Amino acid sequence: MQPLEKEIIFTPKAPLPSSSVSQAVKYDNMVYVSGVVPLAVETGSVLFPNQMEKQTILVLQYISEILDKAGSSLNNILKVNAFLNDMNDFHKYDTAYASFFGTEPPARCSIGIGQFPLEGVCVEIECIAFC
Repeated sequence: MQPLEKEIIFTPKAPLPSSSVSQAVKYDNMVYVSGVVPLAVETGSVLFPNQMEKQTILVLQYISEILDKAGSSLNNILKVNAFLNDMNDFHKYDTAYASFFGTEPPARCSIGIGQFPLEGVCVEIECIAFC
């Protein structure tokens, strides 16, 4: 049996990752998506500063693009970790998040972190999906 190799996933339809991470890594039939934040694809600037709902929607749209490039989709997400700058905005986040996941949402953990290094960022989302 040949050993499996990991595949680095990249799409220009989502923000460029920093030099030390990939947008995602595919291994066998699994996709591991790095934390995605609401940055403009073209400029890397923060979009919708301090607007939790709009940023959540944008981040999930980016994740959808990354998963599509890997041969997967939002429907195949098994686990989500979300990092929020302010847990007082959880309801706004959850409302936007729920609009993407129907009646069978993935497992999820939401963690309040206090503040992101980039001013105006409210949410970062990472996930694991299958293909």
